[in-house]
Amino acid sequence: MNRRIEELQKASEDNQRNFEDRLKSSKQEISDEAQSQIERVTGEKELWESKYEQKRKALKDLEGSLGRKNGDLEKQLNLLKS
Repeated sequence: MNRRIEELQKASEDNQRNFEDRLKSSKQEISDEAQSQIERVTGEKELWESKYEQKRKALKDLEGSLGRKNGDLEKQLNLLKS
């Protein structure tokens, strides 16, 4: 009878250990996947921020260029009116 109890206790301990190992492995896998997603999203965010800054700078340059051209055209128009 004692032998059977010992066998059951050992089996229970083995099952407990296996369960804990699988749980730890699953937690690590989920953590790795989450970290991978964070890195991917962060990379995408940085890419979009860079593209945004490029477009913003191009627009600012274009506005400046158009402003100068408008100023030149207004000067020419005023000279023609004189």
